[in-house]
Amino acid sequence: LKIRGKLEQLGIIKGYTPIIDFKKIGIHVLALLIIRLKPEVWDKYSDDWVAERISKIPHIISAYRVSDARASHILLIGFRDTSQKEHYLSQIQIRYTNDIEIVEVYTFSVDKIITQNPIGLLNEMLDKTDISEYDLFPIDKKK
Repeated sequence: LKIRGKLEQLGIIKGYTPIIDFKKIGIHVLALLIIRLKPEVWDKYSDDWVAERISKIPHIISAYRVSDARASHILLIGFRDTSQKEHYLSQIQIRYTNDIEIVEVYTFSVDKIITQNPIGLLNEMLDKTDISEYDLFPIDKKK
């Protein structure tokens, strides 16, 4: 409790978010959507305005602003099923054809979620250890 209190006081822990069982709320399909906002959007709107709009879209689980030649945002979006996802993406293509380019879409089932836990990263950062190449796939050195 002392450590948690200190992390909260320092602003490292900003709040608490539940880990949601997507299937229990009817979400079975996730899509990692990589988009690029076209120059016309940036001519009219600020980065903050765009971020505010994105943050209000209810299907978006998480959103990231990236600086890449091909992409401006990466969005993780939840859907009931593939049909809803396809309808959503086609609406983006129809309604926002002059504003948004869909660069990539990676679709997967919520059954394929491996982890949603940043605690390991927090522990590593607090311990100030480096990520080593064998942390992802431990190698048995005896073989």
